[in-house]
Amino acid sequence: NNLGDPFVTSNYGVHSRQFECAVIDFFAKLWRMEPDSYWGYITSSGTEGNLHGILLARECHPDGILYTSQETHYSVFKAARYYRMDCKSIPTLPMGEIDYDTLEREIAKNIDRE
Repeated sequence: NNLGDPFVTSNYGVHSRQFECAVIDFFAKLWRMEPDSYWGYITSSGTEGNLHGILLARECHPDGILYTSQETHYSVFKAARYYRMDCKSIPTLPMGEIDYDTLEREIAKNIDRE
């Protein structure tokens, strides 16, 4: 994505909107989503996708806590710092999977927070 929301008309003549919308439509059809029920944009990297997704989460839940695996991509911790979010790193099991028992206990401690 080079010019913001691909579903909003741009006054800039050089853009990738047509291609971006085609990719988004392809995946929406693949996942059998209803027309006009989805939105998205193409990022240049996983880091950008994580930053945007976490920003949206913070906007929807400003007092929420970001729970993440200690093995998560570095950009998740970076986003928590950028957006001044509470972030809890959850240990992982020997195979790298998040420890769901620890996650459940951490969530229970903060159940009153959104």
